[in-house]
Amino acid sequence: MLTAVVLRAQTGLSGPGDFNRQEGPGFVFDTFVRAGDSADSGMVSVSLIVPYKHILFNRDGGSYRAQVDVTVSLYLEGRRVGGFSDLKTVEVGQVNAKAELKYQREFLMPFGKYTAKAVVTDLNTQKRRTLEKPVDLTVLNTGGWQMGNLYLVRNREAEKDSSARYVSFGFSAAGHEGPVEFSYRVLNINGKEVRGDVFSLQLQPQARDYSFSIRSEGLQYREYRLELRTALDGQDYVRSIPFQIRWSGMNQQITNLDEAITQMRYLMMTNFLTREQFDIIENAQGDLQRNAFMEYWKSMDPTPGTDVNELMNEYYRRINESNMSFGAHRAGWETDRGMVYTIFGPPDDREIHNFELNTRPYIIWYYYTLNKYFIFVDYSGFGDFQLNQPIFDSLY
Repeated sequence: MLTAVVLRAQTGLSGPGDFNRQEGPGFVFDTFVRAGDSADSGMVSVSLIVPYKHILFNRDGGSYRAQVDVTVSLYLEGRRVGGFSDLKTVEVGQVNAKAELKYQREFLMPFGKYTAKAVVTDLNTQKRRTLEKPVDLTVLNTGGWQMGNLYLVRNREAEKDSSARYVSFGFSAAGHEGPVEFSYRVLNINGKEVRGDVFSLQLQPQARDYSFSIRSEGLQYREYRLELRTALDGQDYVRSIPFQIRWSGMNQQITNLDEAITQMRYLMMTNFLTREQFDIIENAQGDLQRNAFMEYWKSMDPTPGTDVNELMNEYYRRINESNMSFGAHRAGWETDRGMVYTIFGPPDDREIHNFELNTRPYIIWYYYTLNKYFIFVDYSGFGDFQLNQPIFDSLY
């Protein structure tokens, strides 16, 4: 089964430092621009999702209760001009980690460049998290009509149908009546066009949404960018959106299958994967490679009777956190700290020594339950902390 998702910026761990976590409940905050019926204003669409797994539920008699304070604000030149607040009490008989609080709001605003800010506070822990995003409504004011941002159109029937071979996108428009020709290109991460076509839409003067579909045959489990173009009254219009093709059963943190296979090399160091198995997966092509990759992880699933592969999820979660914590001149998972973190997980304790006389900066990670510790030294002075000894007696 094939699906597509819009790519978002990662949140959580950040920067090249050592576990620079952002405190507070995790959430997803999205904004995009929609066309409006007014000639001098447009719509700002705001979406906020707070997963239950990121907030604390306290037992209250025979149920569980959480309290979350949500505030979303729109700022123009530092002045709050719109938004909403909600103090939410959630009471459930059993906490479902897959459940979410969802907010969807739209604001009619004059053309301008805004900042959207979301603040979520878990009142049971008093932890707070803030995210900001720019919102540029001036893109609607470039010609005689309005064309909003692209978005992914969910087609649940197509997602259930394994024979479906298309992905759908949409955008809003207003201010023009009649047929208009559009062209699209699908670009890979290197900017090379892998697909393109031309189609026409009959536009209406009132603000409304339009959708179109692209063929998905031949698109691999990778990141792409869709670029949509048209010209009207001598004005060119371009909108684009990053997206990723996914297959059912694949870990959601994997964005590129080739890269995910390369990242399996640490499994060879710990004897979870043989060199022969790795070579078979790496050298396979197309569907054979996908099947070999999925069959390996299926064989390692500690709970094969469930939909969740805990080992696969944990491995790529560690890869993802390494990328966000330790990346600088190279990907975080490729650094020595990324290697140790991926193999052993987060340390039980750590020491950071940055300002000692006559000593290079160094970090110590302690794994008490494993009776191990690792010392990372910044030999270059550029934050590239390297192990001062092999991770094992002999490295693979």
